[in-house]
Amino acid sequence: MSTSILNPVTLGMTGIEVSPVAFGTWQLGGEWGQFDEDEGIAAIRRARELGVNLFDTAQGYGFGASEQRRFRLRRERLLGRALRDDFDNRREEVVVATKGGLRMTEEGLVRDASPAWLRSGVQDSLRALEIDYIDIYQVHWPDPKVPFSETATALQELVDEGKIRHVGVSNFDTAQIAELARTRPVETVQPPYHLFRRDIEAELLPYARERDIGVLVYGPLMKGTTMTRKDKILNRRKLSALIAAGAIAIGGGGYGIVSATASTGSATAVTASSPSTGAGVATTASSASGHRVPGKGGSNARSGPAAGGSIGKVTSVLTSGFVLSTSGGQKVTVKETSSTTYEQGTSSALSSAVTKGKTALVLGTTDSTTITATQVIVGPTNVPESSSKVIAFKRGATSKQAGQIPASYKQGTGTIVSGATANEATKAALAAYPGGIVDRVVKLSNGEYEVHNIGVNWPHHIFINQDFKVLGAD
Repeated sequence: MSTSILNPVTLGMTGIEVSPVAFGTWQLGGEWGQFDEDEGIAAIRRARELGVNLFDTAQGYGFGASEQRRFRLRRERLLGRALRDDFDNRREEVVVATKGGLRMTEEGLVRDASPAWLRSGVQDSLRALEIDYIDIYQVHWPDPKVPFSETATALQELVDEGKIRHVGVSNFDTAQIAELARTRPVETVQPPYHLFRRDIEAELLPYARERDIGVLVYGPLMKGTTMTRKDKILNRRKLSALIAAGAIAIGGGGYGIVSATASTGSATAVTASSPSTGAGVATTASSASGHRVPGKGGSNARSGPAAGGSIGKVTSVLTSGFVLSTSGGQKVTVKETSSTTYEQGTSSALSSAVTKGKTALVLGTTDSTTITATQVIVGPTNVPESSSKVIAFKRGATSKQAGQIPASYKQGTGTIVSGATANEATKAALAAYPGGIVDRVVKLSNGEYEVHNIGVNWPHHIFINQDFKVLGAD
């Protein structure tokens, strides 16, 4: 693979590092006119050579074609063929985002986000792509006939089974995202976004930024409207030129968008950083978003599960674990192992101490809303069950309660820590802000710690000093 010209970004709370330019496949199926499959495969492979590692597709692409049986899953099959060598030999280096939740009936295309149809869609996509898991599975459109809780529960079950790794949505507004997130966190969102359609800057992008939701935008070139006639020819030379020099930057609301796509149906990865610093939007032929990762000097972006924890009420006891409900309304699946230790209050205990209705503090390895526990404390002391009285801090704002955010703090820097240090920092953060889930602890250059909270309750970053006292948060 040749040297990449793309600086990676972190895709929100997923922790996945992706190229700011992704490759979308809406155009590779027939709805937008004829195309040559060999040229499509060559374009995908050229994108890999240039450093693109994020590929966005969908089960539903092609439903509108006249020969729907022939076209169904066509893009996923083509993408699987193009990336076969990567899938077989470097699977962890390639990120596949696909979508489900659309179904063709005799009356036409309908939305179906029912558990049975989503599960069927995941199986179809895995077979079409010929892979063992999907990195990001997105609900294509909100389904008004299926409760969001049922959709979210089904997606979490697919995560638990290892068939998908992260959950996203497409074409959802903030209210719909919040409703689904009551059951299971939404890790990515994919809205339309281009030069003449920028409504997401007012509400959706700030909402995503505050919750560390990765943003994948589609249609950044207005389905080809902003391209010249020659640009619309999909071939390797055009893809190279667009990725190398086809970037545009627009302002507005503090956001910047960098757009380079391979085709008329491309999408983009959005970096939803704060307006004061200017957010970057990385574009794809599909889409993705997150905080920019420094090229050098260390990064706190997760490459996989990291030390963390959560606290909440035990809602059910499983064969080898249990389920917590946090004060923020999120469900956390706790997996127990042979090395998990238990305490009740301040005394050693057995796993039988975990019963429905008890409050439990869990420390271990966090992967989204699943924690593999190293330590479970039942009925922990000095940990409040409600964060309603906790003051939310702002950068540089002092408080009689707990100080301030380090003025020199820059998001994305620091080194992830584990072990006893991570456990103590997690305990301190959850004592002050118990409504969330800690998915990593980062040691900063000044010796203090930033605890990363992916819960629905604010704050998102909690700062702890070397004595494990809360300094502030944002």
